[in-house]
Amino acid sequence: MKKAITVILAIALLAAIALPAVADAFTLYVTQSGVKVYAKKSTGAKVYQKLSRGEKVLIEKKSGSWYAILVEDPAGDGQTLGWIQAKYLSTTKPSKKKKSNQTTPATVTPSSTKEIERVLDTMRPVEPYDAQVVTKTERGTVALRRRPTQAGQLILHLVNGSALKVLAEGEDWFQVTDPASGNTGYMASRYIVRTADVADDDAADAGAAELAVAPAGEAREVKPIPVALDVNHLPDGVYPVAFDRGDAARLASGTYMNGVHIYGMDRYAAADLENLVAGDTVLVEGRMVAVESVEKRGDDILVNGGLDAADGCQFTRDDEGGYRVDGVNDLPTYTELGVTSLAVDESAVFTDSADIESEPVTAQYDGIIDAIQGATFSDFSASNTTVTIRSGRVVRIDRTYVP
Repeated sequence: MKKAITVILAIALLAAIALPAVADAFTLYVTQSGVKVYAKKSTGAKVYQKLSRGEKVLIEKKSGSWYAILVEDPAGDGQTLGWIQAKYLSTTKPSKKKKSNQTTPATVTPSSTKEIERVLDTMRPVEPYDAQVVTKTERGTVALRRRPTQAGQLILHLVNGSALKVLAEGEDWFQVTDPASGNTGYMASRYIVRTADVADDDAADAGAAELAVAPAGEAREVKPIPVALDVNHLPDGVYPVAFDRGDAARLASGTYMNGVHIYGMDRYAAADLENLVAGDTVLVEGRMVAVESVEKRGDDILVNGGLDAADGCQFTRDDEGGYRVDGVNDLPTYTELGVTSLAVDESAVFTDSADIESEPVTAQYDGIIDAIQGATFSDFSASNTTVTIRSGRVVRIDRTYVP
């Protein structure tokens, strides 16, 4: 009898272990845009999806400095655990707007959840009809996503001319099925054309501008506006920087920042981008992109289909009349100009508002090293950190919150 009771207790214990800890589940908020959900507890692991600032997530479990949430399994129709670094989550929802010291004005976008709700409110079921993926380049591809947003998890890329079945139409997004794979998801409506209309040459011509092509031997290579700078003799100014906080040190001879990477913001001349044609190439974030199509839309220039396409990119006009690369978080991109060591002036001030969970920090010269090395948020990068140089010495270090 005692043995039977022991076996029953063991089975009950195993069953309790196997059950998900639903009672312990709780919700947190994402504190930054573009926070990655990884397949494993490692930043080198596969990325399942990216989350938006303010998005609410249901936490399934915690392990060290990582939290797990349920995400769609890319390999099937079920769900699996995805891992998020704890430093990007909070018990309180971040405010809609945060002050920033960045010289480039930040664009405030609605949270992913609210944007999805807005799009879905506009969506209406239709009698299913045949359609095709249509881009302005023969080898173009378009993303089919699980949610009607550019941040939605990618299901697959469909090439130009792929067959679709349209199930619902909405503002900017359609719900479609890919007959070849059986996947159903959402696609930007501007890349979908009813099959019956494709057969009508006049209608097709009316919906697409003629694509300019560079004459043979006249293709151009477009690069960011060059910046000539001797990083060891920096003129007075404000510079985007990146450094390891352990390289900031107080020595007998003074306070220094070693191994400081100096950056310049990538900007393009308006004439270069506005005259792009198929056959040209453009250097984007360190790689040469072959231009197959160009579309001008307001202040934006979309190359190869823009951000929705596999090899697309988008440029936005800036306040100085040029263009900068427009990424998924609407942040500028930078080119590294060199690495140097900088002396910190005795009048220097360090201001830090990068950690949304903590009050902004201000430190004077004697306390700067301790403030940098003890900061909860450890990322000092070109997108959030600048130094102000006067007479060859650092007089300000500013780090801001990046949404």
